[in-house]
Amino acid sequence: MTYDSPSVARSELQGWVGTVEYLRQRTRLARQAFWFPLVLLGLVVIGSTPLYFQPSEQAQLGLASNTVFKAWPASMPLPAVRPGHAAQLVHGHSYGLPACTAVHGIVYFPCVGSGRPVAGFSYFPGGYNVESPRAIALYWLVALPLSYLLIGWWYRRRARLRGVATSPVAYVVTSLVLVALLVVASPGVVHLLHLPRALAVPFVADLGLRGLTTLFTVGLGLVVLAYKERSRALGEFAISFLALALLVNLYDLENFTYRLGIHVGPEVGAFVPGLYLAVGGIGFSAARRRAQ
Repeated sequence: MTYDSPSVARSELQGWVGTVEYLRQRTRLARQAFWFPLVLLGLVVIGSTPLYFQPSEQAQLGLASNTVFKAWPASMPLPAVRPGHAAQLVHGHSYGLPACTAVHGIVYFPCVGSGRPVAGFSYFPGGYNVESPRAIALYWLVALPLSYLLIGWWYRRRARLRGVATSPVAYVVTSLVLVALLVVASPGVVHLLHLPRALAVPFVADLGLRGLTTLFTVGLGLVVLAYKERSRALGEFAISFLALALLVNLYDLENFTYRLGIHVGPEVGAFVPGLYLAVGGIGFSAARRRAQ
């Protein structure tokens, strides 16, 4: 056999290229471990679901939680309508609607709400149409940074055990900076720093209304992680998650579930993205095991 012939040289070269490509793919597969951040962040988002229940009707009207609502009795005639005030047409006659004021713990309907709406949290976009904006803000301010630090620690530990792993520094730093930007874009900080009011999250296309803007920081962080992991699949998943985040921030997802016969409240807007992350992470983990 002559090893200096062109045909043998070409076959050997092709074999070496194939071996290098195989080793490169195996190294990339051993390095990638983004299933863990997806599952962890999914569980964190799902854990926030109970905080997104809609305020009670009493809270929306500024009334005590033990207030009882009753229909306006026929024995109590409605007052005459006044110019510029809300009215109701009953048997062809207009009557004025009194303020929803509790008398001995009872409010008669129909009436006009006189209480202030539930306020949002000034120093983080915790939402407005929720039971407790402050609790939502504090949850994200604690849960997200801790999650990112845990992900960074997990990648570092994995690198020590396996000898190869993606550096988590860019992902962790970017994610923490995005959370900090949400704080800066909150109404309280914008007012404190004398920034333009248009920079505040609640005033940008109603993004702060539902208290779910933190999902954008999660999605953008995953885009950075996809770049560091050199994973096109994770990149596409991150883009689809950002689209889902935009949907739940601008649309009441419970309207869609109601048409499906599922009666839920605003909390579904947090549960569905969390489930999407967790299931995606489990799916990527299963696919990785099959590839190995």
